[in-house]
Amino acid sequence: MPGPSGPALVGALNDRRVVELMLEHGPLTRARISTLSGLSKQTAAQAVTRLENKGIIAPVARVSAGRGPDASAYDAVDTGHVGVAVAVDQDAVAATVLDVKGTELGTVRRPRELAAGVGELAEVVTAACRSAGVPRDGLDLAVVGVSASVDPVTDALRFADDFPGWPASGVRRALADALGCDVQLDNDVKLAAVAEREHGAGRGTPGFVELWSGPGVGLAVDLAGIVVQGVAGAAGEIGYLPVPAEIQLTDPVEPATLHHLLSLEAVRELAARGTPGTAALDDAAATAAVVADDEKLNTLARRIALSVAPVLATLDPGLLVLAGPPATAGGDRLAGLVAHWLSASTPWHTRVAASEVDDAVLQGARDLLCQGLRDRLLAAAGRVD
Repeated sequence: MPGPSGPALVGALNDRRVVELMLEHGPLTRARISTLSGLSKQTAAQAVTRLENKGIIAPVARVSAGRGPDASAYDAVDTGHVGVAVAVDQDAVAATVLDVKGTELGTVRRPRELAAGVGELAEVVTAACRSAGVPRDGLDLAVVGVSASVDPVTDALRFADDFPGWPASGVRRALADALGCDVQLDNDVKLAAVAEREHGAGRGTPGFVELWSGPGVGLAVDLAGIVVQGVAGAAGEIGYLPVPAEIQLTDPVEPATLHHLLSLEAVRELAARGTPGTAALDDAAATAAVVADDEKLNTLARRIALSVAPVLATLDPGLLVLAGPPATAGGDRLAGLVAHWLSASTPWHTRVAASEVDDAVLQGARDLLCQGLRDRLLAAAGRVD
């Protein structure tokens, strides 16, 4: 069956544009809509009437119109366009409920049982909804970030050591059943790159590479605002790659993988090297000890530089972003040392910066959630009844 055409299509496009303007500017009068959109006052008024009848917008205030009577200001209706952003790692589950305008309605963060299944996530989401005053069955969409790769074809997690209690396949479907809404599932490092593009060092760049060092090691590639996923969702799983021979000869680790060279486990081992009494340090204390020791911080910087050199040779990005607890603690000092080692050891002079985003995985999930909720609202606004 052919789609809408003629006046119906034009009206639908006008309706969508009006809602876009409200999401961008907030409440608007008919006159202001006409000014911003370029539509005639009559056409703007017709769009407002259609959208109000659909329940997509509603009058929210009266605005002085100067000499004439006060005018109604309209805004998009939040009801039915609420979702939840979730970040799950080996230690905790965090969930934030947002409306279509990006307003945070409630957040809950709880420690995690590693062997627990998807029901644990559903419990945290339920608690976040309770905090937000939103019924869980009122959620429209959930965006969930996990410390694993997400295969979009098989709906399975790969490299999923942190999720022994989750199903081996049908993961997104299981989450959708548990939450009662549509679910978008994504890798944590890729979500961190989304946040970096929107709020951090990646803003305004043509593209960048983000290296994440935490309990695990991963890499995300942003090409003009698009994060590379890979055919099976596993792009960037560099923690399983072997250590460069040059490092293994002078700074050996066992097993000889990038995970054991760059992760928090590696940072703990580096902190304990040659320093009595430091073997039992936790992650935060070990990271602080490495950052406080110029020689050890320089060793970590060299490890990073030589590990990412093949990525830089392949992609030639304008920026390398360092993310995760060691990068946060090392800040500009660590970034400067990595840049030095890149210039000294490779032909590349890539700019290096520490991440500027707090709670980056949850923030990236929030960003995708807001976009998803807006897309749904705009689709409803532009639908021809």
